[in-house]
Amino acid sequence: MSLVVESPNLDPDVVTERLAIEPTSKRMPGPSKWRSPEDVNGLWLLECDERTSRKLDEQVERILSAITAKGAELRALQADGCEVYLDVFGFVGNGATFQLPAEVVARMAEIGIPLRVAASTSER
Repeated sequence: MSLVVESPNLDPDVVTERLAIEPTSKRMPGPSKWRSPEDVNGLWLLECDERTSRKLDEQVERILSAITAKGAELRALQADGCEVYLDVFGFVGNGATFQLPAEVVARMAEIGIPLRVAASTSER
């Protein structure tokens, strides 16, 4: 699970200053070996992955706890042209499912940040 802020003219240090949260990773705008050639967006990421917890609900709680009081700042970044979203990603096998309790979805909606789900069927 990650909070993602991205834009073609993003200065990740400005995002850090505005949110008063240190990112787990960041990238200035430009080509990236990890993204498609046409995607040159700068990135600011607050990530929580299997090294932190293998349980999605714990990852979600960690990210939401960090950003719940930052809704106005996140919406201001959106108003400035940044794409801001919560990203759930990972490998899924046959019959894989996940659930987000209604109260978690309500917290996400209160912050005003969309949720994206990106599943990979390749273990690499």
